[in-house]
Amino acid sequence: MRPSFLPLPVVLILSACGGDSGQRVPPRTYGVTDHLVEAEEHDEEARRHEAKADEAEARGASRTPQACGDTVLADQSTAGGERLGIQPCWTAESAAVERHRAAAERLRKHAAEHRAWARYLLEAEQASCRGLDPAEIDHSPFAHHEDIAAVTAELDSDRLRGARIRFAAVPGLTADWMRGAVACHQARAAALGYDPQYLADDPTTVAGAAVEVLEHDGALVVVVRAPEDAAALVIYARAEALLAPE
Repeated sequence: MRPSFLPLPVVLILSACGGDSGQRVPPRTYGVTDHLVEAEEHDEEARRHEAKADEAEARGASRTPQACGDTVLADQSTAGGERLGIQPCWTAESAAVERHRAAAERLRKHAAEHRAWARYLLEAEQASCRGLDPAEIDHSPFAHHEDIAAVTAELDSDRLRGARIRFAAVPGLTADWMRGAVACHQARAAALGYDPQYLADDPTTVAGAAVEVLEHDGALVVVVRAPEDAAALVIYARAEALLAPE
């Protein structure tokens, strides 16, 4: 099942379920493992709520009929010759059952959403990497430092937004091939929750990176941008390091 709230195409900044309010708060980026862990935790909490609902329901069922609001039975009931009278029909038990059942249902819904995200991320990775040579999946195109001719900052007025990486002419290196390779590695990065150790020298695997591949004078220029200042700085730092001697 594809999650109904999916945004964007390649780069996925994921959000976590926030409390019982139903609001989603994006505290960090979630990968496949994170989503599956969250799903298990939500299911476990749902089971606790169901158990509490069962306990409250059992307490309510154990009450005698005259204990709650039946005026006829109450008038006829006696204890040692004295009438018991009408007793209050408290709503606490029934309200507790309803509250715990609702919480369990909400938590199971969140668990299903997390599992749907995990499936989507895995399917996106498989689809994006299909057809790419396994040897190219294991490393980034940017690992070929000797084929990188230049790196320049990508600016918006005076603000750093990322980097432009120009490759020298390489036989067989086309814009379509580069787009496919970048899409594969971005999908893998998303599935891993943007682990900073995954292709740590690749500017395109930074969370929030948007990539454009251009052809210029027989060579390729990869433009990597991010709207967030921190991400843009990491992108540029990674790109600049590609020119450093090994």
